[in-house]
Amino acid sequence: SGDYASSSEVFRDAIRDWKHKRQLQQQEIEQVMLGVEQGLADIIAKRTKPAEEVLSRLEKKYKDML
Repeated sequence: SGDYASSSEVFRDAIRDWKHKRQLQQQEIEQVMLGVEQGLADIIAKRTKPAEEVLSRLEKKYKDML
């Protein structure tokens, strides 16, 4: 018949799956927060470049590829 012998097995598996997905989401949130913290630290330490400079370099790079 099915993969489960009872409805309680279905619920246990669903809860296990939900907990796993929630853990993965939490890890992703933590990674984003670390990136934000690093970016802010770079701004404070003046380890950034003006957006105009970066965009100009990217435009040149992609124009040269055409």
